[in-house]
Order: sequence, then structure tokens, then C-alpha cells
Amino acid sequence: MVNSITQVVTAVGLNILLIPRWGILGAAVAALISIALINFLRMIEVYFLYQMLPYSRSFIKPLIAGLVTLVVALVLTRLFPDATGILYLAIGVFLVLLIDGVMLHLLGFPPAERLVLERVKQRTSKVLSRSQGMLKRQLNSWKH
Repeated sequence: MVNSITQVVTAVGLNILLIPRWGILGAAVAALISIALINFLRMIEVYFLYQMLPYSRSFIKPLIAGLVTLVVALVLTRLFPDATGILYLAIGVFLVLLIDGVMLHLLGFPPAERLVLERVKQRTSKVLSRSQGMLKRQLNSWKH
């Protein structure tokens, strides 16, 4: 109950402070801060109650990749401030995914993520080989 009260008081207080200045962006920042604060407090509670932390060193590589991606995205928004529309959105999403993937590849994937990637490769190759077989059969049927 204390966590819920803390989150409500924080959210309402930040909304009162930020919405008049920043409008809807202020509401978003207030929500972000109140949720981040309550999650941080919950993590501290779990540590003091159970002496457990939910994070290990394996979280550092994705965090670094995400931070690099964030910096590149922020630089791109500064370079192209008038970029709007679905095409720019698609390009932006593609670049963010590409940069994050390249960074994770350069930093090295943990064993669990390598296993997932290997399974994705296997299933993708199965689907592609089936598609190629169906396409060849279709082409052969058109020839005859």
C-alpha cells in the first residue's frame, strides 16, 4: 500500500509541476519518473527482504547497446528535426534495430541469447526451404 501511495503522490505532484510547462510531454515524463521510481523502490525492497538482485553482469551488454542506440537516435533527430511521416518512421525503426543488433553482435551474445538465435535460424531455414520447394513445384506445373 505504501508503494501505491508513493506512486500516486509522485505522479500527481509531477503532473502538477510538468503539465503546465510541457503539456502532454510533461505528463509522459511524470509517468516515466513515477513508474521508474516505484520500480526502483520495489527492487530495493526485494534486496532488503530477500538479499536478491534481479540483475547480473549479463545485463551490461544490452544496456550498453541500448545506450549507444539511444545516442545515435538522438543525434539523428537533431540532424533531421523536420523529418516526419511514415517513411521517416520506418527508416528510424530500421536504423534503431540495426544499430542495436550490430552493437549486441559486437559485444557478444550471452549463451541463452545464442540459443534463441540458433533456433530462429533453424526455423527460418525450414520455412525458406519449404517456400523454395513450393515455388519450384509451382514453376514446374506452369511449364507443363
